[in-house]
Parts: sequence; C-alpha cells; structure tokens
Amino acid sequence: MPLTISRTRVSTAAVTHSVSERFSNSGPEFVEIGAPGCKVPIISYESETGAWVAGSLTGTSMAAPLVSFAAALALSERVDAGWTPSDVKRRLLVSADLRSELLPHIADGRVLNIIKAVSVYDDVLELKGGGFRFGRLRLLKGGREELREEDELRLTCSGELRRVRVREVFKIVPRFRNIRGDLVTKIYYRSPGAALFANEECDRLTDLTLAIQNPEGGEDAYTPDEVEDVVRREAS
Repeated sequence: MPLTISRTRVSTAAVTHSVSERFSNSGPEFVEIGAPGCKVPIISYESETGAWVAGSLTGTSMAAPLVSFAAALALSERVDAGWTPSDVKRRLLVSADLRSELLPHIADGRVLNIIKAVSVYDDVLELKGGGFRFGRLRLLKGGREELREEDELRLTCSGELRRVRVREVFKIVPRFRNIRGDLVTKIYYRSPGAALFANEECDRLTDLTLAIQNPEGGEDAYTPDEVEDVVRREAS
C-alpha cells in the first residue's frame, strides 16, 4: 500500500517477524519499507451489542498506519527545523532495520523501527544480539585516532574508493549479507547526486572502533563485528 506524506510516497509492505506476507505488495523495485501487518491487535465497536471488542486484523492497511504514526512522531521532533516530507521519508528509511531475508521483497529488506526513527537527537548504536546505546558516537580509526565530523571516512565500494565525510553519514550496517550472500558494509550517506541518500555496499570495516556514551557517563567501545546497526542523529 502506498502511504503518502504530503505528496511524498512511501511504498509500504506488511511483514511478520521474518517474511513479507503473500497478500502484500512485493518486490524491491516497488516496496521501500515494511511494517507489521499480520494479526495486528485492534479494538472494534459492535453496534449490535454496544460494546468494544478486542480482536486483530491483517493487511497492508494495518502496516501503513504504523508508518504514518512513525512519520508523525519523527516530524513532531523536528517541526522547528523546517523538515520537508522528503526529510521525514529519509528518516524512516535510514532508521529502518535491514533484513537480508526480505531482500527479494523490499528494497534493502527495510523494516520500520520506530525507536530509531524518533531518536533524532542522539546517535543510535544497536548491538548484535539486542540492546541499544544512545548518545554521541565517536569513530576511532585504528582504535585511537578520532574521526571528527569534517574528516573523511574512506571506503572501498564496488571496487572504487569512496570518501564520505563523517557528518554526511546517515547509517552504517557493518555486517550486512547482500543478495549474493556476501558480507558487506552497507552505508547510507548524503550525496548531491541522490534524491534522499546514496546507498552503497562496501568492503568490511576492519580498522574502525565505535565508541558511545554509557548510562554511567562513561564510554563503551565496540568493534564492527559487535554492532548490528548505526543510525546517526539529525544535524541541528
């Protein structure tokens, strides 16, 4: 089902925990994001009895409202920043979980993640095996040299060198298994030639450490192999 955000379309599919539902839109060229759409809990009013009854419904008509809800929440956090519909759409896509098993059905296997979508003021680091870290992320080259926002992250993508400023990075997935079954680094970043963001599959990151604040006020450091996903905060 196409969801429209003030003329900006977000093509949405219904998904379960692991697969795109057969009744849903399908195909990475058609679907940009998935959201839960199978046996979604609802409360309906029965006019015959005058009672509200708990139940569930299935369909893309259940998935699209969740994406609309996330879009409204994200926009409410950035209403003073003059966000456009394209800004909202980009945030939904770059904050999505990427599931390799959904690659035949949804572009990059994206599935809506509301927590990451609305966390616009902190970097979000999702750990392998579960758990989130929120705060200011530092990228350390060789475990010691900090890459500042204006510094370049150098990656080899499709055999070519890419120089991406740290401040332009939206998303890093250090261990993404692509449609060919290869483990790659997936990166989304701002690029003048891309409408929403550039999307690259790059060689694995081996000399980068990701350090982020912990609840005690200190800092925890992780290797790329320990990290599931990185979503950068929105620029102020």
